[in-house]
Amino acid sequence: MNEEDCKDIVIKTSLSGFNIVGPFFIALYEAIKSNELKKRFNEWSDLIEYRLSKLEMQMEDLSKNESFVTTIMQATNSAMKTTKKEKRLCLANAVTNSAKVQIDESILLIYLNLIDKYTELHLKILAFLDNPKKYYSNEKGPVCYVTTSISQILKKVYPEIMEKESLINLIIKDLHSDYLINTDNIYTMMTASGVFESRTTDLGKNFISFISDNKKS
Repeated sequence: MNEEDCKDIVIKTSLSGFNIVGPFFIALYEAIKSNELKKRFNEWSDLIEYRLSKLEMQMEDLSKNESFVTTIMQATNSAMKTTKKEKRLCLANAVTNSAKVQIDESILLIYLNLIDKYTELHLKILAFLDNPKKYYSNEKGPVCYVTTSISQILKKVYPEIMEKESLINLIIKDLHSDYLINTDNIYTMMTASGVFESRTTDLGKNFISFISDNKKS
């Protein structure tokens, strides 16, 4: 089986959920295959090949690593469904980290499913809530109030994000219902120092580590 055959299999797998048959589907699939999905696969394979070359691991060892095999198969499928650079980097980080650390398969699948369903905005807000102080600097201006809220700090860090308040509320609810953060309300008033405390759970912190570029690992 050559490289093009492998690419074709991955692309067909990513389209397997479509219940379309007949000439229209064939024409549509061929058009997609020869354009956007092929481009996405090439970009993804270049990214993964570069990452794996830095690991200095033998292909035979990687192929026997069940966590790695599961991750690269699902991550590749997820990468075919997005053009967002930040999300693809998270997927690539997951692949790299799965090669270095053994993870319980149940937890691994939870992590992979979360990456697949989350938007880039989910991941950005989760990272902020894990360490608000990291994203806040004096350039954003001092916290001038005795009491403030997480939403007000988030607005100073990402003013464009808080313009989509209803969407942000939905994202906070998602992160909380998935047990990644310990609050479902970012509007509660609290002390100025309190807003900079981490709001992620242990599961949230481990998930962030799994999708991060842990070069020191």
